[in-house]
Amino acid sequence: METPFKVTEDITVLPSEFEVPGLGVVPVNAFLIDGAQPMLVDTGLVPESGEFLEALTSVVDPDSLRWIWLTHTDQDHVGSLGELLNLAPQAKVITTFLAMGKMSLWAPLPMDRVHLLN
Repeated sequence: METPFKVTEDITVLPSEFEVPGLGVVPVNAFLIDGAQPMLVDTGLVPESGEFLEALTSVVDPDSLRWIWLTHTDQDHVGSLGELLNLAPQAKVITTFLAMGKMSLWAPLPMDRVHLLN
């Protein structure tokens, strides 16, 4: 994890990356959108979950999050989702039917915490 930074008054980037040996690095960013109903877009890399949550809590109280938008369910986007659902009891996950189906293979989400978009 790198240090979070603001790109606008209401948008904070939580940056990270992972190395692809011999080829370079893949940037992985999550975004916090502040507002009346704060939203987190993606939840970081699986191996960096602890670091991600530390970075996130340095910029927002997870209890204030209302939405967690998963752009897709690859392991570089859902790394802290399970723990974050515990830390953010009022947050609902925004995802697609397909993503919900894929996640049900390894980490089913409680349906009362999901808002499906397609």
